[in-house]
Amino acid sequence: MACLRFAVCVVALSLVAAHARILPGSFSEPDECLNAVSAAAAYDERFETRLGHKGSAANSAASAEQFEELMLQQRETGTMYGCIYAMGWVSEVFEGLRRQWEEYRYQPYDFRAGYVELFGDDIIAAIAARRGVTNARVLYHIILLGNHVHAFLVEQLPNQLGFRVHETFRGAYGMRAWLLRSTSELSLAFDKGLLMLPGELYGGMDSVVRNLTRGEGSLANFEIIEKHFPQYAPLLPYLRFVRDYNKGAVLDNFQRAWSQFGQGQVLSWDKFHPSFLAPLANLTAGMRALGTTTSAPYPADLYDTWISLFGSPDPWAYPGVPNNAIIPFFHPELPPLSARVLAVEVPFPENCAANAKVLIEAATRQTSPARAPAFGGNEFRLFR
Repeated sequence: MACLRFAVCVVALSLVAAHARILPGSFSEPDECLNAVSAAAAYDERFETRLGHKGSAANSAASAEQFEELMLQQRETGTMYGCIYAMGWVSEVFEGLRRQWEEYRYQPYDFRAGYVELFGDDIIAAIAARRGVTNARVLYHIILLGNHVHAFLVEQLPNQLGFRVHETFRGAYGMRAWLLRSTSELSLAFDKGLLMLPGELYGGMDSVVRNLTRGEGSLANFEIIEKHFPQYAPLLPYLRFVRDYNKGAVLDNFQRAWSQFGQGQVLSWDKFHPSFLAPLANLTAGMRALGTTTSAPYPADLYDTWISLFGSPDPWAYPGVPNNAIIPFFHPELPPLSARVLAVEVPFPENCAANAKVLIEAATRQTSPARAPAFGGNEFRLFR
């Protein structure tokens, strides 16, 4: 994936009143932490490597202080956007490294790290129960794992001032695109690679078609399936979608989520609950009920809800295509959906600017220690 490099944006780290009142529905320029996230976002794709570095350092460290010391030496050299990577580095801006030691001693979604499995209305209840928290932000790390995969961060501002959603999507967009403010910027953002076509998905399905047709077809010429390989005909609508997906569709899908939840905007509970939380609850409950084995057509409403929340299609599902038809070509055995939530309270005063500075230094450091061992096996390549 082609990724762009951006120069240090030192000006973005200059702060204004750290705890000025933020009005729900506003773009809240006075928020120090949003400014810090925006500054670190210039290096979004480089933080792909930070997940593995955190896991290795956390497993080696005997304390949170030692974990922080090890991480301060790291150099980040990633090249790819990804939801799990963004959730990790954005939460670090708020939480700092020491608070993340316990989480990264285990897999980032492990129950021992504090995650709980929630579906449907239980997700709403868990967040609603903390609405009254004062003098602290609450960061909700939310991960969908199994046969549908995504990860994102929900920030609850203190004193019921509202919520923000922080997310990216592999093969679709990074944090710089998510924080853009104007619709007029989106086309240029696509041209610069901040929004993109799912090249990995296209290449993967092209290989699938070639294998299914013993080399006679490709994604550009998959109609041969209908004539000579009718057992794979149910895949045709999905293949047509992957083949024809273009810039206009990318921008349309992105805007559906970005216009409601992106741009750094703060959402009141009265907006966040019905427009984000309730659809998320319905999505997780619906996908969980479908499981992994049913050949029932994948529901259009679940597919549509996914795009409206996350700004890009679920790559392993398509309306009307059998629920169990697509995933086996990518991952033969995946468990049913598991939706997991970790809530972290960060009391005042936060150190968002200092934490962002640590991240930027890691992304621009010219030397690094010996390469850290891999962490997490192949699980993380699933995340979009």
